Amino acid sequence: MGQTSTEAKREVEQTRAHLGETLEALQLRAKRNLDLKTQLQTNHVLQLVVGTLVLAVTGFAVFGYRTRRRRSTAEQLARKLKLNDLRDRLEEFRGMIFAIASRSFVTTPKPGRRRRSASSRRTGRRKSKSNPRRASGGDC
Repeated sequence: MGQTSTEAKREVEQTRAHLGETLEALQLRAKRNLDLKTQLQTNHVLQLVVGTLVLAVTGFAVFGYRTRRRRSTAEQLARKLKLNDLRDRLEEFRGMIFAIASRSFVTTPKPGRRRRSASSRRTGRRKSKSNPRRASGGDC
């Protein structure tokens, strides 16, 4: 009986060791299968599903934001009319600026007045209507 009990003890120890190894292997597999980081690194289908999910959530968020911010048709029309009014005012302003700028560069004689010559401006005398040479005071 001594030999059978020793063999039984040895078999029990071998079985325990084998079960211990099996248990460790099962725990390692369970840990790998439940670890999300490892799954994302190794499982391509899971990568595709997670990527699609992220894109869908982002799309819904953007769509919701845009529909909240969308103006009604009346608000859009009012804004367009205001912009058109501002464009008209800008064109009027440009026309005024152009007119002022062209007036400052080109001088036109006022009605009822005659323009003085350069020599009469220097001397302060006006040309006579009858003989312009005599009024300027020089022989030309």
